[in-house]
Amino acid sequence: MTQDDYTLFLFAILGIWIIAQAVSLIWPKGRKHLMERPVDVHGTLYKNRKRAARRNLRGVGVKWLICTGEADYYDMRYGKVAGLLSGPHCEDVFIKTERARPPIWAIVPKELMRDKHGSNLVIECNGFEPIGNFFVPVYCSDTSKEVVEYYNDLIMRHEAHLVQREKDVELAEQGAHAMKDALSVKSVNTNIRDRQDSVPVVQSKEERYDERAID
Repeated sequence: MTQDDYTLFLFAILGIWIIAQAVSLIWPKGRKHLMERPVDVHGTLYKNRKRAARRNLRGVGVKWLICTGEADYYDMRYGKVAGLLSGPHCEDVFIKTERARPPIWAIVPKELMRDKHGSNLVIECNGFEPIGNFFVPVYCSDTSKEVVEYYNDLIMRHEAHLVQREKDVELAEQGAHAMKDALSVKSVNTNIRDRQDSVPVVQSKEERYDERAID
């Protein structure tokens, strides 16, 4: 090996060491993003309804969600409609507001929605605001207090019903697993019951003496 080859070999080893050190410094930080986070009832509910809402959107021409605004507030294209779920009193609307973020979940009373089957879904509101893990409309200023309370009651009842139903399903699944485990415990292990290697019963000296005395 010539002197130049030896020098190149040393530089190669040095480069590999530097790369390994850099990876060791970066990798632990990157692994934090791969940690699994527990999903609660709300997270499961969001995931399941988002999937169903996306499927229900197939064949529907609606693309954008438009907030009408009012005289002192501008109308706007709030985001792209990513899914729809129709309920008896409220609609679950999943709205894609940013490309790199998951869609938000909005619960909207049916009375506020217009042109559901058109190219744009129009909602009479001034945007949306978060409540917990979902969003509700920001009502226009001309909406009376009684109507606002009525809409809020519809929304909260709708969300509470969905959460309770999800809890009932989870409890039923846990009960089924618990029953299965209990039944398996109740089964008799005949090998233990019929064992012949138990310690025989032996009378003590006092017991033998008492029996001879009685005879």
